[in-house]
Amino acid sequence: MNGPIISPGIFYWIAVLSHVKGILLACFILSIIAFLTFLGGVIWNHYSGKNSDYNNHYLKLYRKLTKTSFSIAVLSGLVYIFIPSKETSVEMLIAKYVTYENTQWTLEKIKEAVDYIISAFNTMK
Repeated sequence: MNGPIISPGIFYWIAVLSHVKGILLACFILSIIAFLTFLGGVIWNHYSGKNSDYNNHYLKLYRKLTKTSFSIAVLSGLVYIFIPSKETSVEMLIAKYVTYENTQWTLEKIKEAVDYIISAFNTMK
């Protein structure tokens, strides 16, 4: 029983997920900006009064890009919400491994260590 209680790989994946969460936040912000930009293009193209094939082509393109950017914003926002933060992940990990028996064992070992230190100190006098 000399190995670690918690695998170091778990801490690695917690760090990776925190970076993924940052990337998702950037995707969310950029897709919201793109959504508002393309929505402005749809509104401007719709109300400009020019009804040419050129404008209709761009109107369809802006509508498609508006829907796509909105979908990316919703998806990245939802995934961002459901990935726990680094602190929450560590707290969940601690909650999984800390049991009543573990705390009792730890308390006993701490008491033994304190008693040992006191007895060693008393023998030095």
